[in-house]
Amino acid sequence: ISISGAYLLKDEDASHLITANASTLQSISLETCPLLGPKFVCSIQSLHKHQVPSNTAGNNRLLELALSNMTQFTASDLSVLSQESSESLQHLKSLTLENIGGLTDDVVGPILAAAGLSLDNSLNLSHNHDLTDVTLSAIRQFNPRVKTLILDGLKELTAPGLEALFTPLAGMGPPPKLKILKLASLHSEAVTDEVL
Repeated sequence: ISISGAYLLKDEDASHLITANASTLQSISLETCPLLGPKFVCSIQSLHKHQVPSNTAGNNRLLELALSNMTQFTASDLSVLSQESSESLQHLKSLTLENIGGLTDDVVGPILAAAGLSLDNSLNLSHNHDLTDVTLSAIRQFNPRVKTLILDGLKELTAPGLEALFTPLAGMGPPPKLKILKLASLHSEAVTDEVL
């Protein structure tokens, strides 16, 4: 399912759309749908309840979740995604949460933990101005296999935080081995010659 600019798509209708296709749904990509809210998020969280058990088919899980320019969400709406161990996110390969209202370190950390090691393709957290170095720690801890990392516009990231993401540290797993890293429009002192 890919929908962009659906300004009149209601929260309840989007929820029904997700639930009606739950048994085969692999990708959800929604951009600039300002009426979506808690019912839509709950429908994503409960996807695993409607899908066929994984021992009968290998292609019936949500592999991609992309939400962009959804500033109406609250932290409470988004925290639902990581409840009950969020089985609906445990097979994700790609996650985009770009310019999302209510997305803070406290919210994104449990979401990244729910996705875990399966999140090995791409992670885009761009233009969420409340995210800090705490999110970098969560990425390193929960998603070290991710190949593409996009952090454009995260003004609260610091040079020490970026260094810690990529530096071997005692007691922590290995740093991520990225193929693509995007750090556009960060704070001017975050990406320096020394950090690179």
